Amino acid sequence: MKLEIKNLTVEYKDKRNTVALKDISFAVDDNDFLVIIGPSGCGKTTLLKVIMGLLDYEGEIIIDGLDESKIKIQERNFAYISQSYSLYPNMTVFENIAFPLSIKKTAIGEIKKRVREVAEILEIEFLLSRKPRQISGGQQQRVALAKAIIKNPSLYLFDEPFSNLDSNKRTELRHLLIKLHKELDSAFIFVTHDQTEALALANKLIVMNQGRIEQFGSPLDVYHNPSNDFVYDFMHHGDKHD
Repeated sequence: MKLEIKNLTVEYKDKRNTVALKDISFAVDDNDFLVIIGPSGCGKTTLLKVIMGLLDYEGEIIIDGLDESKIKIQERNFAYISQSYSLYPNMTVFENIAFPLSIKKTAIGEIKKRVREVAEILEIEFLLSRKPRQISGGQQQRVALAKAIIKNPSLYLFDEPFSNLDSNKRTELRHLLIKLHKELDSAFIFVTHDQTEALALANKLIVMNQGRIEQFGSPLDVYHNPSNDFVYDFMHHGDKHD
């Protein structure tokens, strides 16, 4: 999967005609782990929503050589994982993970096989009969990951998925995500405002501010050779407004 973003601009039709994204350009290749970092309100989540096809924009989004506007949302085979987990409270963990296959009317034998395989990868087999309220936040996030993985997406979009967890759980799930990225034949785009998280996960890093890309490069290059004062301050001192 190759994703190309060219001169992307998003303007909200409010009283101020707010420009949320300004002339954004970058590319994501197969097996990239791209992390997008920046202060609150800089446009990170807006960018993910545009890639998902949820917002109007100017510019170009090219998916495997095809104009994004010509590909229906349900045909893009993307997975979106956020901090809210998006689990159905009245379903068991098994039913939640199986749901994307169930709505496609996949044979029950295949569903059981696939759920067991994904649950084993994420080490949550013992949770399959429980409801979401009966498991911890970290376990719920693993279930949300399983629900995404079972669809075999070509691109994973992560919108600050670990922000509700304590530091130990965040570290544990970072290690899990690095392991999954090595095993899955997919590209990852991960949004965060946490510098430690960004540097631990990324093989490519984008620093955003006020709807623009300030720097795009390898994590080490961005950290040691910042393009301007904003990038240096943010990468070394964090978001002073959080």
